[in-house]
Amino acid sequence: MSVIHNLNRRSLAGFLLVLSISSLIFVSLPARAFAAPTGPNFDHVLTPNVADSTGKTFTTSQPLTVLPASTGGSVPALIGWGGVGIGESMSDIQTEMMTLNQLGYNIVRVAFEPTCTTPPDSGILGRYDAAKLGQVIDLAKQYSLWIIVDYHGYTDLETSSSEQCWLGFWKSLVGNFTSSYSQIIWEGLNEPHMINNADVAGLSSAYQALINEVRALGDTHWIVVQSMCSASCGFSDSNMAAGYPIVTDPLGNLSQGGRIFISLHSYMGYQWYSSSWNNATAETLAQEFHNAVVTGMKTTGWPALNTEGGTSTGSQVPPDEVLSGSAGYSVVSFHFAQTLTNLYDANAPQRINWVWWVAGSWTNTPGAGTLGSLQCNSNPIGWGCLLAFAPLGPPIPDFTISATSPSAVNTGQSATVTITIASLYGFTGTVPLSDKVPPGLACSSISPGTLLGSGTATVSCSANMRGTYTLTLTGTSGPLTHSALATFAVNQADFTVTAASPATVNPGQSSTATITVNALNGFYGTIALTDTVPNGLNCGNINSTSLTGSGTATVSCNATTAGRHTLAITGTSGSLVHSTNATFNFQSNASQPSGGGLCLSCLLPTLMTTSVWLLAMGALIGLASSIALLNLRASIQLAAARRKARSLSQRGWLERT
Repeated sequence: MSVIHNLNRRSLAGFLLVLSISSLIFVSLPARAFAAPTGPNFDHVLTPNVADSTGKTFTTSQPLTVLPASTGGSVPALIGWGGVGIGESMSDIQTEMMTLNQLGYNIVRVAFEPTCTTPPDSGILGRYDAAKLGQVIDLAKQYSLWIIVDYHGYTDLETSSSEQCWLGFWKSLVGNFTSSYSQIIWEGLNEPHMINNADVAGLSSAYQALINEVRALGDTHWIVVQSMCSASCGFSDSNMAAGYPIVTDPLGNLSQGGRIFISLHSYMGYQWYSSSWNNATAETLAQEFHNAVVTGMKTTGWPALNTEGGTSTGSQVPPDEVLSGSAGYSVVSFHFAQTLTNLYDANAPQRINWVWWVAGSWTNTPGAGTLGSLQCNSNPIGWGCLLAFAPLGPPIPDFTISATSPSAVNTGQSATVTITIASLYGFTGTVPLSDKVPPGLACSSISPGTLLGSGTATVSCSANMRGTYTLTLTGTSGPLTHSALATFAVNQADFTVTAASPATVNPGQSSTATITVNALNGFYGTIALTDTVPNGLNCGNINSTSLTGSGTATVSCNATTAGRHTLAITGTSGSLVHSTNATFNFQSNASQPSGGGLCLSCLLPTLMTTSVWLLAMGALIGLASSIALLNLRASIQLAAARRKARSLSQRGWLERT
């Protein structure tokens, strides 16, 4: 008699339930709990014991599949900075990570040059070093930062050989660090270029191959797939969402534990928007980037982590540049970055993740030092010190600072900036105000120098040299520090001097030149007019030797002999001096025919009298006539000879016949 016959009904039901559970059970355990994983799924055997009321047991075995831990659809909120190169010193990298932690950021992007294609950045970020990457990951752990491992390549997917090299490289890298730190994010390619800049299918295929091989190693870290429009895509600004690759994750969709981020790099290049380089265009473009990301999340089913963006204006320098170089910015490009940050932070139901560029020590921006765009001790300060963003944790009392930029003034004139402090989340603290004044700009004291909670203050500045000056204004309250920029455009009030040369006249006759003075940039000074008269020219006084602002004056001159003379005219007002020339021509019989037409006498050389000129012209006409007559006579003689030859030829032919 078998054991099962001795089981009561309750025990039988329990036994069947165990069998059912043993065939379907899913146990969520972290991958590191297993000593020798061979793939994303691990097989074990479950052996349940079932006892009846008499104490007798029944034992069975059932295979059990254990999967790595699921994220349950949780998406981390991430904000931070990138551009930290693995080629930097460890002390610089540590300073950068410590600063990010102190400023309230929670992610750093660490980059290295591609290994399968030629590095496009002259190796400035450093070559991949597995041992050093391990040290950098340990630093990220120390400062509780997520870390993006960025393969900073571009063209690795343009050929099949470089793509296979790229996949092989990532297989090796991931295999080394799968279990090292849970807060690693793999970024397969910085900004992918394809032979066809609309080949989204090809891009999707390459990323899918990467995801599949990473998951086959048992790795469950987040993976970033980059939009084709992060580089150069064949889609318009309003259709950038079409550039996202479409991929799946073997771990499942987002709610099932899939870990894929989509990314779109965001910049406003001056070469593309120079015809409308202003804040309104910046706001429109920022909105288009935001729309593309929102649409991309819906289309792909994955959340966004935009791993790069900022204030770089590309290969051309805009007129409102504040700081030059790779960590530089302009007034308009900063407005773009701030607007986009605001849109990402305010996105619902969850903020859109962003990582801005650049916080590395390798930049060529003046005064940027170790921190790049986050350098707050330079003048002007880095744009990261100006950026306002929503904190990751619960909001604390805080304040914002803003400043108006006054209209352009002339040298020596004063312009006033209004500084505004606004309270956030119930802030009521005291905010002392300070400024960093650039060379060449002179400023009064800020009035008032301290604000309580919120309010306005003013500061007035002037300059004696033409140019654009950037004043950095800072408000501080305990650990809270915020800054804003005010731009002063200073023009040089000036004037121009021009002179109209008179018509040609005969020697002994007088001709008059008109001198015109035009004011520039509101100039209203007094201009003294003087002239320098060359030998052979006799001039009267300038009829108005002093003009105010703008006006005209005249000067009349004559000469006793034919010739050309240049009169130098100078206008002077303080340190401003400008000169021009008027040309006086004198020729004998210089009048033009009253009815128009060719004026032969106007062709008279300067040192030739009219009689000599007429004699020379007569000789030329006679010579031309003689040549014409000789030519006519020769033509007549040639024609007669030809007729005679034809006649003789005809007579000879008749005689032969």
